Amino acid sequence: MTMRASGNAGPGRAGRRSRAELVKGILERDRDTLALSVQLDRATPGAAQPDLTMRQLLALYLLLEAPRRVGELARQLNVTISSASGLVDRLVGAGLVEREHGTADRRLVVCRLSDQGRRELEAFLQLGRLRLERVLARLSAQDLLVVQRALDLLIAAARDAIAEQRAT
Repeated sequence: MTMRASGNAGPGRAGRRSRAELVKGILERDRDTLALSVQLDRATPGAAQPDLTMRQLLALYLLLEAPRRVGELARQLNVTISSASGLVDRLVGAGLVEREHGTADRRLVVCRLSDQGRRELEAFLQLGRLRLERVLARLSAQDLLVVQRALDLLIAAARDAIAEQRAT
């Protein structure tokens, strides 16, 4: 079944809208996507959500990529070291993260996902993939190409913004 978004502007319509109007429409659709995502989760049997804040989930995701020191987590999460340390304390208390002291320098502490943390994060990420697959299954191959192209553009723009930010 192919679904079309209501208010689909089409290529001709976009040319008559200002950039600010287009950005506003995209931001509204992003908010709608998040709200619909929550509704899809509620409608999915057995879709248990972790009892974690968004920042805790981001920390777990960063630790999935590689172990990190608290200071590095703080920089990547854009919080103070004290806040990152408290966040890690809560994740350690929940059994999701482990702290390891360096062998050469005991003051060096590295945080890494525990086995339980890895399992819970991977289950959460899998739930997101399944949710997206359910939605994408409703689109035609042509619509999927449009979505893929739009995501490619967003990824490229985000990478450019990150490179520009790092250069300053």
